[in-house]
Amino acid sequence: MTNAEYTAFVAATRRAPPNHWNGPVPPVEIADHPVVFVSWFDARAFAEWIGGRLLTEEEWERAARGVDGRRFPWGEWVKGRCNSVEAGIGGTTPVGRFSPSGDSPRGCADMAGNVQEWTSSDSGKYKVIRGGAFNHDRTLAQTFFAVRHMGFSSWNIGFRVGWDA
Repeated sequence: MTNAEYTAFVAATRRAPPNHWNGPVPPVEIADHPVVFVSWFDARAFAEWIGGRLLTEEEWERAARGVDGRRFPWGEWVKGRCNSVEAGIGGTTPVGRFSPSGDSPRGCADMAGNVQEWTSSDSGKYKVIRGGAFNHDRTLAQTFFAVRHMGFSSWNIGFRVGWDA
C-alpha cells in the first residue's frame, strides 16, 4: 500500500499519520512509495477499512514464490530486480519500480525488496513479517521471515492487503 492510498484512511478515520509525514499527508515525493512506520494494528485497521485483510504468512509465501521452491520471486538472484542493498538506493522506491522483471509468478511486485510486510499470522505473542527491505542485502531480500510486537513500527515495514476470492 502506498502513502497516497493510506492518506484517505488517515483522513476518514482520524488515525495518526505515520511519523515521517509532515502532518496528515505525506510529502509529495513519497506519495507513490510504500507506507511505512505503521504498526500491525494500523495495517489491519486499514485493510478492514477498505474491505480486505492482511495476508496470512502462507498466502504471502505463495504469492511471493509460487509453488516451485524459488529463492526469489523471479527465480535465482539477478541484480536489479528488487530494491535491496545491492540496488544502492538507500531508501524506499515507488511501488512497482522493479516490475515486471522482479515480479513473482503471480504478478506481485516488491515481494523481495523495498519494505518488509506485516501478515496476519502469529508466532507466539508476535506477528509475522515477510519479505526483504531496501536496507537488507540479497541474503535477506528473499522471502525473509521475522517477528515483531504488534505495536512496533519502522522505516522498513509496510503491508499488503488481500481479498478473498
